[in-house]
Amino acid sequence: VLLGWKYGECVDEKAKTHPQLRMYKGLTEKEKEIYRWPIRESLRSMLAMGWNVDRTKDGESISQQRESEKMRKISQASQGMVEVMAENYHNIWAKKKKSDLGSK
Repeated sequence: VLLGWKYGECVDEKAKTHPQLRMYKGLTEKEKEIYRWPIRESLRSMLAMGWNVDRTKDGESISQQRESEKMRKISQASQGMVEVMAENYHNIWAKKKKSDLGSK
């Protein structure tokens, strides 16, 4: 783990533990939603602007087309992408948090 910091029940600079340093999979659904929301809204904005979202992994392709003036709903397949991006967003936050803790 970066700079020796890890999850712990409380902040302990000597033991290098912090209660916010958990893996994404260990977060509650409410906590995960904190990371999902900006990803979901970003995806909706991109789709509303007429962007296409293509999935190329496993040979699948999903192409989203712009609908006239209607609020865009995210497909089930795109929900999977939201989850992966939310986990990545969390990991970026955690890496920065560990770096900040390491500079103390």
